[in-house]
Order: sequence, then C-alpha cells, then structure tokens
Amino acid sequence: MPIATDLKSAYSTLYDKKDPETAISQYDSILKQYPESIPALVYKSACLEKLYFSSTSWHNELTLENANDSLFKALKIADHRGDRSKIGFVYFRIFIHYFNNHDITEALDNFNKAMEYGYDNPTTPLWESKLNSSLKKWKKKGLISEDACVLKKNTTLTPTKTVNAPPSKTTEQETLPEPLPNISNSITSSLATNSINAKTDQVNTSSKTALSSTHEKTRKEWYQTSNTIVISLFTDRLPKSVSSIHSELNSVNNTLTLSWNLPKENSEFQYSINLSNPIIDDSIKFKIFTKKLEITIDKLDSGKTWKTLENTNEQNTKNDNVKTKKQKDWSKINFDEYEDDLEENNGSADAFFQKLYANADPDTKRAMMKSFIESNGTTLNTNWDDVKNKKVETSPPEGMELKHW
Repeated sequence: MPIATDLKSAYSTLYDKKDPETAISQYDSILKQYPESIPALVYKSACLEKLYFSSTSWHNELTLENANDSLFKALKIADHRGDRSKIGFVYFRIFIHYFNNHDITEALDNFNKAMEYGYDNPTTPLWESKLNSSLKKWKKKGLISEDACVLKKNTTLTPTKTVNAPPSKTTEQETLPEPLPNISNSITSSLATNSINAKTDQVNTSSKTALSSTHEKTRKEWYQTSNTIVISLFTDRLPKSVSSIHSELNSVNNTLTLSWNLPKENSEFQYSINLSNPIIDDSIKFKIFTKKLEITIDKLDSGKTWKTLENTNEQNTKNDNVKTKKQKDWSKINFDEYEDDLEENNGSADAFFQKLYANADPDTKRAMMKSFIESNGTTLNTNWDDVKNKKVETSPPEGMELKHW
C-alpha cells in the first residue's frame, strides 16, 4: 500500500475517529518502513499529546518527552532536506505542541519561525487568534513584555534547492489539514492543567559585577508529575551547555542552588530555592531550550502532590487555620472577572457554548461557572438550584478513571 494511503488512513483514525491509541500504532508501522517520514513523525507526536491529556495511563513525563523528540527528529530531517515548506510545517506543529502545553514563549517563537518559512494553512488564522488571546493575558499579568509579543506574518520565499536529500521511496502526503482548535481539546487541557500546579514569579540574578537594570527579568514556572518536579527558568541569559551549570541539590534542607558564568557580561547567573517537600539527592536533570532552562528533580515521596513549590511559613501553621479559609460565595460572583478565562477555556472556535453563556441569565451563568470549575471541567450544569448548595464533583468520561496525585 502506498505511504500516502497509509498516512491518510492514520490521520483519519486520529482526527475523524478520535482514536489516538490506534493511530499511533499505524504511524509506528509507517515509520518502520519509512523512518524519515516527516508526516508520520509529526502526527505520531500529536497522538502522544492527545493520549497524555486524555488517558491516565499515558499521563506521564515520558509521553511528553517522546512527543517532543518525535517533532524535533522531523525538524532535523526537514532541515537536512532543505525543503522550506516542510520546515515551516514542522515548526507550526511544534508551535501547537508548546501552545497546548501552555508554554506561550516557545509557542510564539515557533509560530514566528513557521511564518518565516512561508507556512500557510486554512487553520492558521484561528491558531493565530488563540495565540494573540493568550499573549494579551500574559501581557496583562506582566509575564511577557510588549516587545516580545510580535507575531510575524507569512513570508513567501523562493524554495531552496534540496541539499543532499536522499531519494524518497514513494511520494509522501506531506501536507494534511490542520485540526481546528475545539471545545474538547480545551476541556481536556483544563483537566490536565488542574493536575499541574503552575506557578510564576520573579527570580533574582546576582553577578560578579553590577548588572544593568535593563536586563529582562527571569520568569519561573513549575509543574509536577507523580514522581517529579519540573521547574522552567525563562531567561535571555541561558548557560552555553549543561556541563557549564554548577548545581547543588541538598536533601537535608531541601534546597536547590544553581549558577553559571556569563563571560560577555563578566557576571554570574545565580538561582536558589528552598523546596517545600523532600527530594532525592543527585536526581537533578537539565534541558536547555531556546528561551528556557528546564530542571527536573525526583520527589522523595513518589505520588505525593505538592501544594506549593517553595517552603513558606504558611505550611508550618496549624491545621486549624485551614478550617477558617473563606469559601467562595458563588451568589456574589463578578462575571466580568471571569469572562475572559471562560472564553479561553472553552475555545474561540466553539460558538455554541459561547452563545449559551453569553445569552444566559445570571443564575445560569453562576451554575455554569460553579459546575465547570468545581468539577475540573468535566461537568456543565445550567440549573443554579441544583448546584448552589453542594460541591460539584469531578465526573470523568466513561472508560476513564479519576486519579488523585
């Protein structure tokens, strides 16, 4: 069977039948015959990402790592062939990968690269709209500067001649229609986000000599899996290599200290943190990306959910203080405060849910908001009388199991 037919069948399984587990087997079969098939590598990554967000058995760090590796293998092959259209296609898929994982800085960078290589697709304006919406929220919260939020437009360039490209066995179907952003993706994404305690704050930088205050501030984010803590440091002053990072992970007092030299500035980048829970000595791993350093640390208590990343005085207070926590009064909710977040979570492509919410009376809006948030995005109730006096429990889809980390 021609590879184009196999690719079309696997694509249909993934997006029409919505069966990523079967689709990934199909793409693996294609890659056994054609290990450098760019579409197979790209959409295998999409399968892994969908499984990560929809299946408890696939929701682990290894799944995301494999998805990432598959994309960058495709990029390396496309770059070696020197085909601008394929390079642009892969950059666009890398943009979607980072966008779905809420890494807006990397998403923006790869979107712009796709546009530089002249990538064009009917769904591009929809993805651009979603990216713009997220960038506005990040700017509003001070997480990204105005200068960094520049979206490039499609650039039509003359294709370069293929360099050292081995002849392909069969013509691949390189360009398939991109899936539209939709409500189902947004809900599964919100479920995943609930299990990932993302936090952002500012990191101080000290130096051998005084540093200019015009330097971009370093931003920190973190999330956790059942076994690890992953910290991302976003900075324009990254280390040259992993070997240049001086690190100390102390399990006695749960502290992490990092530093690396900045020769051009005659300075040193320093970062330290007192972690909130026990960690394993010598378990630290690093990955350097274009705009960030990713730090992975193993938890001592596997399966335990950390409420915060850093050790604070609040954790040392008595349990009695927890009882005095003020409950949200849903009857007095300010809808203007949540309007943007609801629109982002539901996805701009789903007009039905937006219209339902927009035309609802205040009690219906309260019911929708309370049920959606308390159920972690698994339930949407429009009857205020049903939900006002009770907590709406999480109700996972049929065939799936709720797992508390």
